[in-house]
Amino acid sequence: MSWIAIASVSLLGSVFASAQLHRPIDNPAVVSLNSRAIAVFDPLTYRPIDQRIAQLRSNGTDPRQRLLLADLYLQSNDPRSALNVLDNLERDYTLLADYVLVKRAQAYQLAQDNQNANLVWQEVLSKYPNNPSSAIALAALGREAELISRFPKHPLTRTALLRAINRQPQQRQSALQLVTYFPDTPNIVPILNRLVAGGSNLTPDQWWAIATAYYDNFEFSRAANAYANATPNSFTAYRMGRSWQRARQPQRAIAAYQRVVQQYPNSPEAPRALLRIMQIGDQNQAKQASDRIARNYANTHAEALLLLWELSQEKFGDPATARQAEQTLLGQYPSSPSSAQLRWRNARTQARNGNLQGAIATVQTIISQNPSSEILAESAFWAGRWSQRLGDTVTANRFFTTALKLQPDSYFAWR
Repeated sequence: MSWIAIASVSLLGSVFASAQLHRPIDNPAVVSLNSRAIAVFDPLTYRPIDQRIAQLRSNGTDPRQRLLLADLYLQSNDPRSALNVLDNLERDYTLLADYVLVKRAQAYQLAQDNQNANLVWQEVLSKYPNNPSSAIALAALGREAELISRFPKHPLTRTALLRAINRQPQQRQSALQLVTYFPDTPNIVPILNRLVAGGSNLTPDQWWAIATAYYDNFEFSRAANAYANATPNSFTAYRMGRSWQRARQPQRAIAAYQRVVQQYPNSPEAPRALLRIMQIGDQNQAKQASDRIARNYANTHAEALLLLWELSQEKFGDPATARQAEQTLLGQYPSSPSSAQLRWRNARTQARNGNLQGAIATVQTIISQNPSSEILAESAFWAGRWSQRLGDTVTANRFFTTALKLQPDSYFAWR
């Protein structure tokens, strides 16, 4: 990454953070974004602010560093020094000229020179009407209605919407915009409940936004009911089933998943719905869903066989079905990720039962049949440890080398 990109990213984070400090709207989300950005890109982050200022001052007149220096002056409550550094900087740093103006306006505000601050904010709005810097200007000027209208997705709009909702709790437009663009807003559930209570005029897309916000806030029964009114498609139908499943209402979930398969058989969600039915249904339902996947969704068949193998062993107590699923999986899909998972579970069972030679042989099969499996380094590492326990250091080192060679960045390669 070039220095100009590094400086720009760090600066943009500082701009947003400083915007929070010098205007009437607070937004902690932007401040946290700024702290993450600076922690990654600003090499001076962990020094005291006076040392950072001294370092940047020693670098002379580089426009990028001047803008960073101005921001540090603002953070240290020294607006006059910031204004001196910013003088004519927009001519030298055209890439971020609008943010030079933002910092200048913030410096005037900090110096309690509201007349000049307002003039600079108006200059931002005039010269850069469509830039995010104009959203900062509108927030600083208290023009929240215009901020909401012109920049509906901007982080500063969230706080403006919350203020509008607090002023008029029954006014639905602000609540709908908040739900649509900021569903992760803390304590949004009461707002959702008010919308649903008067929901006779909600559109299907608005129901979709409400359902998603409920789902993300773990209100799964409410999410399921909202998805029932949302825009009909394979995703909302599947999410309805998933919501009932997470609400621990398996029969409603199964019915919803079955509708996904019936109404949207060619969608990506259809085989996922059948897998879910296998998870929560009885043995007969699980077998029927597995058979349907085998007939219609070949790309998901290996995953279904692995799931059937697990369920037959752990839930249904049916070793014969488990053996049949294992044979079919390893016979038809020997190189699949599901086969690698099954082999690895078998290897661990063999090791727990004291059959280290068998476990090592199973891992060797994973390495030969599934060299790109995500569990390769883990299985090779443990095969190496098991070989050490048998006193076979040559084989152990071969397994360790395999983990390092094929997945050098993995945790087990480090071990």
